[in-house]
Amino acid sequence: MGNGLDVREFVYVDAHKGHVVDQVTGIHDALNRNIYDGGGQYISLLGSNSLFHHPDDRWPEAVDLEQTLKVTKAMLEVATQLARA
Repeated sequence: MGNGLDVREFVYVDAHKGHVVDQVTGIHDALNRNIYDGGGQYISLLGSNSLFHHPDDRWPEAVDLEQTLKVTKAMLEVATQLARA
């Protein structure tokens, strides 16, 4: 179900018994959704492996501050160039 804007729900119905088994929202209440709803723009970085956002990746043991700073500067440059385009 949805309205094409801000409502998207997935409703799972037992085909034999006719009752709702589960209902899952398709619109998440996250920071990026709030930015989008407010008319803002954002860039999301998504990892391509199962270790991206792994629970054991915690400060300070698993964070390479120098590498993080390099990636942050590079993404800032990309965002700046996109904003000027």
